[in-house]
Amino acid sequence: MVALNDNFTKKPEAGVRKQQSEKLADRFIPANRRSPRSSDPSVVQHQFLFVDRGPLAMERSVDAMNRRVRKTIFDGGLTGNIPNGTTDYVCMGNQVMEERSSSNAPIRQYVWGTYIDELIQLTTLTTLGSQNLSPGTYYLSQDLLYRAVALTNSSGAIVEAYDTDAYGNTLIFTAPDSRSNWWSDSAVQSNYGANEIIYCGHRYDPETQLYYVRNRTYSPILGRWLQRDPIGYRSGPSLYQYVGSNSPVAADPQGLRHIPFVFDSFINGQLRGQWLPQPSIGPVEAGWQFEANTREFGQFSPGNSKLFSEGWIESMDIGHTKGKVGAYWGASDVGVSTRRKLVNGSYVYQTEKATVIGGQPRVTDGFTGGAVRCDTAIRFTASAGYPFVWVSPPIVYNIVFDFAVVAHNKVTVIINGFTTQLPDFEAYIDGGLVYQHESPFAGPGFNDLGPNNETNFVNVTKTFSAPTPCKCSKKNG
Repeated sequence: MVALNDNFTKKPEAGVRKQQSEKLADRFIPANRRSPRSSDPSVVQHQFLFVDRGPLAMERSVDAMNRRVRKTIFDGGLTGNIPNGTTDYVCMGNQVMEERSSSNAPIRQYVWGTYIDELIQLTTLTTLGSQNLSPGTYYLSQDLLYRAVALTNSSGAIVEAYDTDAYGNTLIFTAPDSRSNWWSDSAVQSNYGANEIIYCGHRYDPETQLYYVRNRTYSPILGRWLQRDPIGYRSGPSLYQYVGSNSPVAADPQGLRHIPFVFDSFINGQLRGQWLPQPSIGPVEAGWQFEANTREFGQFSPGNSKLFSEGWIESMDIGHTKGKVGAYWGASDVGVSTRRKLVNGSYVYQTEKATVIGGQPRVTDGFTGGAVRCDTAIRFTASAGYPFVWVSPPIVYNIVFDFAVVAHNKVTVIINGFTTQLPDFEAYIDGGLVYQHESPFAGPGFNDLGPNNETNFVNVTKTFSAPTPCKCSKKNG
């Protein structure tokens, strides 16, 4: 029997959680030995113990494919008020389709989207959560990284809300404040809710305040995994690091090695903090100014770009993404634009987001030339205009991220594409800035932003180590 022990201290969170000292003991029973609590010799059991509470808090069982098939909560978990009991999980591939009680009665049923952790519909068949949410069909609102924001009913009304920071520290709200604000300090918070799919689509275990992410367990307080990387050092020198310490813009659905990438446009720091004149389109629009992005190259976040496309690919699936759920992800969006106008001695402000045209990833697997290597190309064609009034030219780009396995555990990414000359553009691979183009037409107003011609770039390249498929010599069928 192999034991893995971790000691750490819980950080107080928003006044509702006190410091806790806890100890994790993961007990692994080899698959060829029978678990003492299961008649299935392939089942492995993990136990979670808490020093300050003494008794066992939670026990889970996984099958030979490392899927959790059973969880039992003891003694109210870490906080002492989590309902005890056993839950069995019915899986299809790497996704849970149904949960059942110890009496084999269905508890929750799930409908998933195209991404492995995109929860489309949650059906509850019994009363759940500290608020005793009634059985019914509910829908989860998630952001671009599949972090849960709210759970709504069939009428669109919020029944449960969530707030997570960049590392997944989680707050669950079961009722709004007196002003119907679900995310205020006065909203009703709880240690557990009716829905457990919260941070990046991962499953939250309220009894341990940890996230179960298939191959490993993730601690939001520590911002790292609690088990060593199952693929060893092939994904980097740290065996416990979560998404390369790049959690604000990345997720890891398998607990293995994924490669994040971003292409975005913005108005760079030479105009930082400035308000630029908006073109006058009739007397109604005269006098308006728009705000430049308050950052420079290499400082991307989803909120400070005019138009961006981002995604990731699992390194083990390069060249073989077809038909695989969770092999890659990609999406395009825009940041918020703000304009102002002086009216009677005071500024009036307006905030709005533009509409993205296109922007969905197109993915192709195959061979690169005649070389013996796996290859996956991910293309984004996206455009967006100024959100308040129509002006020309819009922001347009057509970008291809080409991921190729050039040797065992060695990946090369090549970026090709074109952009308009408005405004400034940059690209990131694996968290690092690899391309930047500063427009010569960056102000002072749209009338001076230059012609709508294209800027082409080819073969922007980055090579790094990552675990790769053992065989990359056969073309995908």
